Amino acid sequence: MAYAEKYVTPQATGGGDGLTEGTAWTFAEAVANVATGDRVNIKAGGAYTVESQTLPAVGTSTQYSVWRGYNATIGDLDDGTRVAATGKLQTTNFPSFTMNGPLIPNGYTILQNLSMIGTISTRVVGLISGDRTIFRNVRIENRSDSTACSCVYADNFITMMNCDLVNTEATHGPLALFDADNDLIGCRFEGGASDAALVEANYVNAEACVFYGSTGCDGIHINSSLSANRMMVISHCTFHGLRSAVKIDASVTDVDSPLKFSHNHVTDCVNWINNAYTGGDLVTLEEFNRLRDVTTPRVNCAPEVSSEVTTDDGGPETDYVNAGSGDFRLVAAAAGATAGRYGGSVGAMPANNSGGGVYDPFQQGRIR
Repeated sequence: MAYAEKYVTPQATGGGDGLTEGTAWTFAEAVANVATGDRVNIKAGGAYTVESQTLPAVGTSTQYSVWRGYNATIGDLDDGTRVAATGKLQTTNFPSFTMNGPLIPNGYTILQNLSMIGTISTRVVGLISGDRTIFRNVRIENRSDSTACSCVYADNFITMMNCDLVNTEATHGPLALFDADNDLIGCRFEGGASDAALVEANYVNAEACVFYGSTGCDGIHINSSLSANRMMVISHCTFHGLRSAVKIDASVTDVDSPLKFSHNHVTDCVNWINNAYTGGDLVTLEEFNRLRDVTTPRVNCAPEVSSEVTTDDGGPETDYVNAGSGDFRLVAAAAGATAGRYGGSVGAMPANNSGGGVYDPFQQGRIR
């Protein structure tokens, strides 16, 4: 699809037409004037502030409304690089938004290459009718100390690719609260609460993601019954230092097909899969997972495990380059990198192969 490129800069004073960087819109003008087929390019180098803003519903199923950050030339941040020493999203040259109220996209919207930080007692990004919204290369941090706060509150068909969601306060709600049919790919979720979920959903797929925080946090919390015949897959993810990597509520009683868990790295957690429903065991298909220092791996589960590495070979330093700083690349001697199907040319690469360039799921501690 061909987009009409429009421009927003922090230096814009108002009255521009948005057609060039020299005649750029302000962010408020972009919200007021954006049309179907526009891609709004937002330049870094200054401060943007959102008090509470709803983006117009101009996206369609064949042409999404795109809000894309850039540094010097449009498209120059699209690769979504990560910091080599920590694996966190590199946002140095991203447009930075101070969020005093939520940004509310409508459906068929793409948010791309943006850093959004706020101290908000609700959510930083909240979707009202925002089904089918895509987040790509976006860092969202909520610094509020409140059980009601979150980074993203969304509904259905949400995709997050190469994003970081963060709240390290002692109290917070889910970093991401979804309904159904959502996909997480190559994202990092960092929490600090004494009782919260990093991702809470009715149904979600996750691939090549990192979930870490305090032992009061659950990585993925499935909060209500899955729809009939839905396939839920959690693969190539790292869960570290959590209460439960995956928590299933007691209300989830009608799972029609087994949940699939493969090639995950689960360390220093209280539980791997914690199913609260006691009326029958949850059937899970599990292949090639790596568990270390997990107190109770499975609660109320009937696992079909084809292979699992459970060598208890020490603390995080035996698996990760520096878990304390969030660097979840596997060290060369990690059991997950060297045992059986975990190794070889498609294995989780040791740190000296990292390169630190475009995000690579092999580099963040997943087992391939």
